[in-house]
Amino acid sequence: MSPNTSKRLRAVLLAALVVASGAAAAPPAKKGTELIETARLTKEEFTRLIAKFDEVADLLEKSEPDTAKVLREAASKARRALIADNMEEVMKQLRKGLMTMAAQTSKDVRDALEEVLRILRQGALDLDERLKRMAEWKKTLEDIEALLKKERDLERDSRPKAFGDQLSQQMRAHAAALASIIAKQRSLLGRAQKMGPAEPGARKLTDLRDEIRQLIKDQEKLHSATTSASPARLPLAAPAQKKLGEAAKGTQDKLDAAAKDAKLADALTKAGADRTAAASAAAKVGQASGEMKQAAKSMAGSQASQASKSQQNALHDLRAAEKALADAIAKASEKTPPGQMAGEQKDLAGQTDKLGKEVQKTADKAGMQSKAGNLAKAADHMNKASDKLTDQNAQGSTGDMKQALKELEDKKEQLADLQRRVQEKAKEPIQKQGRPTSSRTRPSTSSKRPSRTSRTPSPASRR
Repeated sequence: MSPNTSKRLRAVLLAALVVASGAAAAPPAKKGTELIETARLTKEEFTRLIAKFDEVADLLEKSEPDTAKVLREAASKARRALIADNMEEVMKQLRKGLMTMAAQTSKDVRDALEEVLRILRQGALDLDERLKRMAEWKKTLEDIEALLKKERDLERDSRPKAFGDQLSQQMRAHAAALASIIAKQRSLLGRAQKMGPAEPGARKLTDLRDEIRQLIKDQEKLHSATTSASPARLPLAAPAQKKLGEAAKGTQDKLDAAAKDAKLADALTKAGADRTAAASAAAKVGQASGEMKQAAKSMAGSQASQASKSQQNALHDLRAAEKALADAIAKASEKTPPGQMAGEQKDLAGQTDKLGKEVQKTADKAGMQSKAGNLAKAADHMNKASDKLTDQNAQGSTGDMKQALKELEDKKEQLADLQRRVQEKAKEPIQKQGRPTSSRTRPSTSSKRPSRTSRTPSPASRR
């Protein structure tokens, strides 16, 4: 293949690839018309070039059979991929202002062109030439990625116009849902404020459960420290482990006292809960205390593996004790007013979390940044309030309810602002497209575009 022919193939194919990727670097007022005109001119030149592939391949059949084979394969690939037809489809979509569809079709064209170019690049080339081409391709692909980013920005800006009615409808639905959640949360707060303090028996169990939970946290920290400590430093942590064992023994004593409370046992039975929950928890915490003492002795003797095993056993016993109390508390609160309200609060937290995700999805679709969809803090406060209601602590739940309402009110304002921006963006006129610009304003698609004198010679001139 002559140098001019090779140069011609590379230059025009690279120009087509740049146009197919969406040359959005032009000024905003000219993006549509310049893209259409550039795509039209490149499509015509690309079509002529593909027609030359077979013709030049015939001429090179005897002198350069490998190159001829590469040309035929590239031409066949281009026809099977319908590259020219897709270029025409891109122009139609651009004229209609369908930027999203044009972007997807452009990507299909680019992918197909990359495959054709891959075939040509892997033709009969020596090593130095291959390395040179690979460097050129790396630079070209970097430029294409930059152009694609600009195209994505253009596509993002066009979404409110393309989906204006749908987005506005979704925003109105989100605003209505948020207003409903706020109203329900206000109602729950009012009801909680009217409730009296928790029953002493129920409060006793929740306090003991919280003590066990704190023991679990402290033991987990000590276990982590034991695992990472060197044998020489392990004895330094032994006093802390011993002290934690003594704290566990104090919790066991409190649980033993609760287990002997006849009124508490009767209340648990009446509610359908396990009346022996406190006794079961006391036994497990007692076992954990013994394991902690053993762990402290092993740590003092720098016996890391034995200390770790005892700590793990203590954690297992503590978690069993916590579960026994938690199950009894949940069962006992099911039919109480605070317990029933806890279920309502938990459901509302789920609705809030779901709405936050839906708002964020709509904001992403509109191509806009907003914090209106971040309802996680509100949902978290609701869940905390639900836990306190389960513990029969209605008065304690009101603080989290108020915080949840504050978060919701803040998001209500942000959601209104997002809705306003979406509506304003949707009303902006879509730029008029379709009339091609003159050749003097047409953007260049290749800095090395060959002159007319360097085009592939016809079969007759070659002969």
